[in-house]
Amino acid sequence: MSEAPSVIAEDRLASIMDIPVTLSVVLGELDIPLGKLYKLGRGSVVVFDKRVGELVDIRINDRRMARAKSN
Repeated sequence: MSEAPSVIAEDRLASIMDIPVTLSVVLGELDIPLGKLYKLGRGSVVVFDKRVGELVDIRINDRRMARAKSN
């Protein structure tokens, strides 16, 4: 007699639940020369490519999976 399909599916799902993933919420990005980055100090202002209220990227393992509105 074979196991019920739902038991098999639960068993397979349980086997992947411990796989680590990296979750990132990207609020903005900026390309900056290393020399300029090195000169940044306390109180420096860095302007990113997104404004408050724009969509942010939700990434899993560096792959965009969704976009969401920031508050």
